Amino acid sequence: MQQRHAVVTGGSRGIGLAIATRLASTGHRVTILGRDATRLAGACQALPGDGHGWLAADVSDPIALAAALADAAVLPIDILVNNAGIAPSAPALKQSRAGFEQVLAVDLLAPFQAIQAVVPSMTARGF
Repeated sequence: MQQRHAVVTGGSRGIGLAIATRLASTGHRVTILGRDATRLAGACQALPGDGHGWLAADVSDPIALAAALADAAVLPIDILVNNAGIAPSAPALKQSRAGFEQVLAVDLLAPFQAIQAVVPSMTARGF
């Protein structure tokens, strides 16, 4: 089986780390993205196998996300897992507009941007 390169956003803990670990354990090369460089480095080191990497970026920042995806694409990206997400718990009438815009940036706009950045290369390679 050819080794595939997987990028997992929000990959330093929780569900994202579980996904990254599973991908790594099945022979994939994994790059995890997240905001906390220390946490990312530890999570990356704990992944089974070799050749994994991490990139610190806030997915809600379009420029940072584009740069991280460009750096990750040094190896063609075969799998994209848009896992990063936030879910602040507040009733609608107590949620600020800025807070809601942050949810949209992380949970909706970042995955859309990542798909637009990664899928053309996947398609060109027959994925």
